[in-house]
Amino acid sequence: MWPFDPKQVRCPAGEWTTLIDNAFVQMPREWEIAFEAEDGVPIEGEYEVSKTAWIFPTKPERGQLQPRMAFERGWFNTFYKLRVRPTRAVAVTIR
Repeated sequence: MWPFDPKQVRCPAGEWTTLIDNAFVQMPREWEIAFEAEDGVPIEGEYEVSKTAWIFPTKPERGQLQPRMAFERGWFNTFYKLRVRPTRAVAVTIR
């Protein structure tokens, strides 16, 4: 179903972890990301998406982490970066 094997990442509590960092890419792409707390409690924390419209920066998008999320890089998001800061350590699966 997926063209690539899922990527597994561990994010420590209270620290920013970069999950996606693309430069000089102009093709659209979507990622499905699943967060699972290592101690079994509900997911809490924040995310930040930084991207450009071609080469011009846009205001970072911020929000609260959810157990499952989708992120999309558009046609002219030449630079795209997703980072997360959970309140507790989490295991992340990126598809």
